[in-house]
Amino acid sequence: MANPLFIHIRDLDLGNNKKSILRIDQADIPIERITCIVGENGSGKTSLLNAIAGLDKTAKASIALPKLSTCMVPNQSTVLKMTVKENLTLLKDVDKTITPNFVEEVLRKFQLIHFSKSPAPLLSTGEKQRLALARAYLLNAQLILLDEPTSSLDANSRDLIESFIVEMTEEGTKFLIVSHDMNQVKRLSEHVVFLEKNQIKLITTTSDYFSNQEKT
Repeated sequence: MANPLFIHIRDLDLGNNKKSILRIDQADIPIERITCIVGENGSGKTSLLNAIAGLDKTAKASIALPKLSTCMVPNQSTVLKMTVKENLTLLKDVDKTITPNFVEEVLRKFQLIHFSKSPAPLLSTGEKQRLALARAYLLNAQLILLDEPTSSLDANSRDLIESFIVEMTEEGTKFLIVSHDMNQVKRLSEHVVFLEKNQIKLITTTSDYFSNQEKT
């Protein structure tokens, strides 16, 4: 097993005059294959992910990511008012190496080929999540940050999204995932980051995390 890379966080202080949203003095989050961020609602999971992604400009912190191309996929993925295929083809403006054949290949890989000419805003939530993963894949993201990627999905859609995550992991992609689904965390992850009361309380292997949970 390869040694994991790390996201190094120092002096993260996020909040306002009335409430601390997230306070982390020091943390080193391993990024090996799949790492999950867990904790109760309001514990700061999404805030942590947004800070790591650089989306929260109010966060005061030193955050050092591994030298990997990184993509953030929010809980409600935004799609453009164009067809599914056009949502992917547009990425050629970002990466000139993306070819029409590669776009077709990605549409098939994520089971979106039958929707290629459909308006992307009319996709179901699960289909939009697949499109979001397809965009990250097309851009060759080496680290993908996911915020509750299967919340509000039925079991079939959840299983399909999870299968794509596992497949991409086998191809070398690394994931940092916020999840409230503890069965999903157990199925997918190698490491767990546990937040409580707006602080990181524990970073450990998934097996040790659930072993300790069973003892308490």
